[in-house]
Amino acid sequence: QEMFELFSPVSLKKGQEVSISYGNVSNAHLLHYYGFVPNENDYDYVPVSETDLIEERKRMPGGLGQWELKEQVLRYLIDSTVPGLTLPLAHFRDSSTLLNKFFDHEIKLGGVLSEHDALLVYCRALCLDEEDTSDGALNTARRLQALGSIGSDNEAAASQLLLRVIRAKEKAMATTLEQDEEIEGKGGLSFNTEQALRFRIRRKRLLRMSAEALEKRLEG
Repeated sequence: QEMFELFSPVSLKKGQEVSISYGNVSNAHLLHYYGFVPNENDYDYVPVSETDLIEERKRMPGGLGQWELKEQVLRYLIDSTVPGLTLPLAHFRDSSTLLNKFFDHEIKLGGVLSEHDALLVYCRALCLDEEDTSDGALNTARRLQALGSIGSDNEAAASQLLLRVIRAKEKAMATTLEQDEEIEGKGGLSFNTEQALRFRIRRKRLLRMSAEALEKRLEG
């Protein structure tokens, strides 16, 4: 007879409720593998890909001018043997579209797993202008890793880029957050539909919170 056994590291009384952890995973993972979305999940996030950032930068004023230099800056920050570089984007190494066209690294936005700093570093590199890079790609990479922001104009452009990506993700959805919340409030949904709707609502709330934080940053 086939069976599945679980072993507890502590003593349990007969009839005592036993729970299991699904791990520190996103709502997308839970919905896909287990078919549910919890009411609260600090480990949820919205994936933002390198392509999302690059394509949106193309649509902004200035586009991807000086692309070869910007790409070299990013490569220094992802994978370099140059002494003194701390490689703030080293975790992109095995999945960056800059290093392998068959990949497209996804960066986490929102929640305790948020890679907000990595997102901004990538955006800052994409928004570099001629003045920012006057001393070459390597020195620019060193300043980006050491100082984060390399100037108020670059910082504003980077924040604007990320905000545009978030707004584009919101716009691509068939319904708004308010419409989904209204549907949820009416009830009467099947379990599966309720979980799918909950997933959409949680994702849209993360996007909105991130957008509002960036708007405040830009206003300040």
